[in-house]
Amino acid sequence: MSSPSHHSSESDRESIKSLLKQLAQDFLSLSYRQLQYETQLKERDEHFALMKEELKVIKERDEYNK
Repeated sequence: MSSPSHHSSESDRESIKSLLKQLAQDFLSLSYRQLQYETQLKERDEHFALMKEELKVIKERDEYNK
């Protein structure tokens, strides 16, 4: 028969294992979302760079037409 302290110790171990498992899952989820966010920022920056280049071309064309 196991003693109450052994049962408590086993229960604590299981709780800690469960918390660590959840923490690992949360960390992976957070890492994935961070990668998605960084990808979105990169795409946005590329889009802004294209818009800036188009604006430059339009300004040059307007200056030429004046």
